[in-house]
Amino acid sequence: MSASVSTDVIMARAAVVLLLSNVLSRILGLVREQTIAYLFGVSGAASSFVAASQVPTMVYDLLLGGAVTAALVPVFADYARNNREFSALFGAMLALAAVVLGGMVIVLSVFAEPLVRILVPGFAANLADQCLISSQTATVAATSASAGSELLAQTVGLTRLALPAAAFLGLSGVVNAALYAGQRPHYPAFCAAVYNVCIILTALLFVGRFGVASLALGVLVGSVGQLIFQLPGLWRMGLRPRVALSHPAVPRILRLYAPVFAGLIITQFAIVLDRNLASCTGQDSIAAMNYATRLVQLPLGLVGSAIALAVLPLLAAEESVANLENFRRILNQGVRLILLLMLPIFALMLIWHWPIVELVYQRGAFDAADAEATGLALFLYSWQLPLTGLDQLFIFAYYARKNTRTPVLVGILGIGFYLAVALPLLQPLGMPGLVLANTVQNSGHALVMLWLLSRFLGGVGGEGFGRFIVTIGTGTLFVALAAGGMLYVQRVLTDGGGTVGLLALVVGGGGLLLLAYLGMLRLFKLPELALLAEMAPAPFRAAVRR
Repeated sequence: MSASVSTDVIMARAAVVLLLSNVLSRILGLVREQTIAYLFGVSGAASSFVAASQVPTMVYDLLLGGAVTAALVPVFADYARNNREFSALFGAMLALAAVVLGGMVIVLSVFAEPLVRILVPGFAANLADQCLISSQTATVAATSASAGSELLAQTVGLTRLALPAAAFLGLSGVVNAALYAGQRPHYPAFCAAVYNVCIILTALLFVGRFGVASLALGVLVGSVGQLIFQLPGLWRMGLRPRVALSHPAVPRILRLYAPVFAGLIITQFAIVLDRNLASCTGQDSIAAMNYATRLVQLPLGLVGSAIALAVLPLLAAEESVANLENFRRILNQGVRLILLLMLPIFALMLIWHWPIVELVYQRGAFDAADAEATGLALFLYSWQLPLTGLDQLFIFAYYARKNTRTPVLVGILGIGFYLAVALPLLQPLGMPGLVLANTVQNSGHALVMLWLLSRFLGGVGGEGFGRFIVTIGTGTLFVALAAGGMLYVQRVLTDGGGTVGLLALVVGGGGLLLLAYLGMLRLFKLPELALLAEMAPAPFRAAVRR
């Protein structure tokens, strides 16, 4: 087997491992959102929880989350063979994380109210005075000053309840990195699943007593559950952390993390800006945008991120100038795999946005009006899928070449794209204007990264890329037309068919269309289909090759 084929196969099979490890957590994450939608629908209470739960996540992501893969795992791996030194470094990082994150939790808890006013000013009593730009929909949504005051107070309370989760998430992240460095990845792989299960169960068990606060309590329980779940792995490694506040490797970790930290500041600023403006379009907007975002993130995580993560180590191995041709070939193969899988999903989500929302969310407190608002957000978010699916791969391509500055600078430009669309559209359109701005931001970021990589590599896609695009474009057009016909049958000729009709359309029809799409690619003898077959179990792999 040639080097070219072997690296392609490694990439494909690595993507499968990452895909399978993400499936459970992604599904449970969707079940978590279904639970929230069932209990609270698209409401001020749901928006309040989304805003409050974002705070501990932002603190963790900014101070430690990005360090796990960028700094902790590489440095921990250097010490993994010396248990005594590994234990000392691990203990130092645990102590540092506890001190920094614990201090941040205390400070933010004290200043929770001004923090919430910055994050979601539209939740305040006098919305017109709090928002720099208020949409017409916000005026309708703000029913009374007392309602606004109650929502603001509720969000402050939920924020204070959820904030300690940041410290436990941080400790769990350090343990996570140690387990990866010690080659025990199965423990951290299930952490997200544990987190989601805790939120779901806590909400269902205590919603009658605590209302929406049961969700914030679930965030706290989930963060503790993640940490406890990983402790047996540490014990089996024989890792016994020693309490210390310093270690010679700590400055090295901080230096490695510094560029990533700068990029995360840009990312978190964009999130805060989006939440800030969304709160000014009405109290329900954040909830609707969040439900739609979760649906868009599902294919992005299962396709784009999985393939990008699989490609990263192969790109890093070819980062020298001498190996630039291999670097280009591996990147091009990743681009083709992502587009091959993402384009038909994009077509289905674009055409079936309302049936998908109805099937996933419409029950309990989530009514038809909520489905309409969330479906519109999903439609506008869906346009970014092909480009955003590629964006993570482009970012990793720069990381592989030890260049973390360029993605940060392009991220700043992306915020400019967002503001250029959001500010003029906020007043006339409200929430849909912000969703469209986010789509333009993410798509623009990917296009700029593509342009920069094309200049550096002399093009992206490789020989025959035009034929490849025409081939998968033809298959995607078939999927789109057939999906439109199925939707007409389901909505007009059978009058919807209730939940059974939605299941038949989205699950049954979607599965058939994706199989037909792959069948068309086989007729066209697309070379990438053979590589895609390497990602399937052995019986399916043999069937595709025949």
